[in-house]
Amino acid sequence: MTTRTVIQYKPWIQIALALAVPLFLYAGLYLLWLPISERLWETPQSFIYVPIGLFMGYVGLMATSLIPFLFHKLILTSEGIQIVNARNNIHHLRWSEIGKYKEHEVLQIFKIYDKQSKLVYAVDFKAENFPLLSIQFRQRFAPIAVAVHEPQVIHENDLKEVLNSYPLPYRVDIAHTRREYDALLASAAPKCVVLLGGLHDIENHSISPRTLATSPAEIIALAATFDVSEWASAETIDNARRDLGNSLGRWPTDTPERSLSVHPSGMDAWLSGDTCAAVLPTTSSWSAPAYLPFADLDQCPAPYIHVALAKRWHEQFGAEIVAITSYTVEFKVGRPPTNRAACEQLAWEHLLYAPECLGEDAILDYAHSLKDTATWFFLWD
Repeated sequence: MTTRTVIQYKPWIQIALALAVPLFLYAGLYLLWLPISERLWETPQSFIYVPIGLFMGYVGLMATSLIPFLFHKLILTSEGIQIVNARNNIHHLRWSEIGKYKEHEVLQIFKIYDKQSKLVYAVDFKAENFPLLSIQFRQRFAPIAVAVHEPQVIHENDLKEVLNSYPLPYRVDIAHTRREYDALLASAAPKCVVLLGGLHDIENHSISPRTLATSPAEIIALAATFDVSEWASAETIDNARRDLGNSLGRWPTDTPERSLSVHPSGMDAWLSGDTCAAVLPTTSSWSAPAYLPFADLDQCPAPYIHVALAKRWHEQFGAEIVAITSYTVEFKVGRPPTNRAACEQLAWEHLLYAPECLGEDAILDYAHSLKDTATWFFLWD
């Protein structure tokens, strides 16, 4: 059985946290006690200790809630996930058992999709165990890659049923094979054909336009007024660079081994089985996000920004949108950047557009990977 440890925190991190918790809690209590011991009403200046003490105590509580997570190890196997606690007790979760929330005393596992439209899982610790901090800690900590992609099967009757419940104002077909997809491209020309994914993507695409009061024409008009150069200005990039700090990386001097998470082809994954495709009333793929706007996704730009950037990248690099699922966009690139300056500028634009695009790579590694790359893939949670 193949195994791989995907989450295991180093002992020094665990020790540092274990020492920091009592330190911050003690400091917080001490600073709260000082004004009382000094008779606050007689020495008003000691009131400054109160907010500092509250802050120290709050940090201590947050660190306390992290301890259970840091002392768990997650091991990926071909059968599922092994969760190992500090006592080396093992809790097994088989892939088939994992749903939206899989019960465990500390952790919860989410079913999501990775950049190749493959099933993956994300781990979070249960915020409800720490009610004082439930808002701050209800988030994903680390993705854990996994599960083999199994080609989906879509039946015509199922598609009709979904479209009856979640109508789209565009023609939607099923491409059972790549040959059928190519035939659809030829028959629909010069209109734009975009892969949508599965039936759940149809539902999401149908819901999104109904929640937006802006028509495709208005979105495209807004995109024409959007200044991409100002949006990705030197000042904005400098701020992003400072945020990344030491994680910028270095421009590789040789040809590095590419991460599997960078520039995958989700299109290839979809076309390995049945997938839905929409024929849009436009001849320009860069305008597709105006017709298929996203639902409410974290850090996802407004539809007109999608359109403005897609048009810019089409003009500069011959980039064409080929797929828009519920939370991904894929481009095929006709003229990828060939020099370092263009690659770095484009990498910053990608990062501002979809922060998840870096995966585990540093920004300069990602920029280098854009050189002569014919696929760009973007993901939002």
